[in-house]
Amino acid sequence: MATRPLRKIFIVRLWADADGRWEWQGEVQLAETGELQRIHSAGELLDYLQQTMAPQPDKPPTAGLH
Repeated sequence: MATRPLRKIFIVRLWADADGRWEWQGEVQLAETGELQRIHSAGELLDYLQQTMAPQPDKPPTAGLH
């Protein structure tokens, strides 16, 4: 039996500050659990995605949404 790739759904929300100036502000939400992470840079967003997608020692690599 072939294993399925790990898949997760994320919701990313970004917004401008009160003066309408663009700055990295937002949050990323893991749809599966509802967990929210505030982000202030593209690097923070990528770090969160990499950490969340990394295999967990207590879960098989095929766990998650399919």
